[in-house]
Amino acid sequence: MTFLRSRFVFGIFAALAIPGSATAQSGDVPSETERTADKSGTNPTTLSRSFTIGTDFRSLPSGRWFNNATARFTQPFNDSRMAIAFKAPVPSTNLTGGTLTGFGDVSAKWNWVAYLDRRQGLLFSTEITAPTASEKVFGSGRWIAAPGITYAYFLSPEWIIAPALVHSESFAGDTLRARVSRTDFDFYTVYKPKGLNWWLTSDVTVGYDHVARTTPATWKVALGTSLGKIDDAVVNLSIRPGVGIGRDRPANWSLEVSLAVVGF
Repeated sequence: MTFLRSRFVFGIFAALAIPGSATAQSGDVPSETERTADKSGTNPTTLSRSFTIGTDFRSLPSGRWFNNATARFTQPFNDSRMAIAFKAPVPSTNLTGGTLTGFGDVSAKWNWVAYLDRRQGLLFSTEITAPTASEKVFGSGRWIAAPGITYAYFLSPEWIIAPALVHSESFAGDTLRARVSRTDFDFYTVYKPKGLNWWLTSDVTVGYDHVARTTPATWKVALGTSLGKIDDAVVNLSIRPGVGIGRDRPANWSLEVSLAVVGF
């Protein structure tokens, strides 16, 4: 799939995902109190302490499969304007013939809400991934830095649009392994009905691999709900199916299920 086709798919989705009825008057956008009280984990400018475990199964174009079980912990600081998140994956796959399970590349991500008002927010991030994988098939063998920028626009208390741009670049590690250089544009949309405990999110991601010269693209839609409270914390469940788009798709389809404790 060419980059122009990817843009065409993105344009169609944007037209469908943002109905004119979602546009709000200036007085209808969420307040600071409403945003900080939101423990759904869907607002990229709301940085809360959280612990998430999940599994992401992918059916690959080769006919094989790859599964990533992940644990993630996020700790905010500086009045919740910054946060550090740690991620540890435990992947498994049949890419090598039999089923193989091991450890993946761990990462740490810094987030900074640089600007925030009732209408919009600007988030900067940098993620560092270390080559800790137990098997070559589970990691890149490289240290990778991935700076990113996210712009969040609050259409109304129910709708958020948050496009993001991230560039991943390897800077150290095994020189015999392929260099990592990739740019991803992510179009993220949230619909969360006011007063209800469920929400929908949509992610269209189009990337460009500068080494392989490919344009991997995916579309993932998530349905999330709050299962209840543990003291001040909220327990959330999310189910996120996805499909690959185009000739360079990273997977035919995927299914991610995660359980998160937010705000403890």
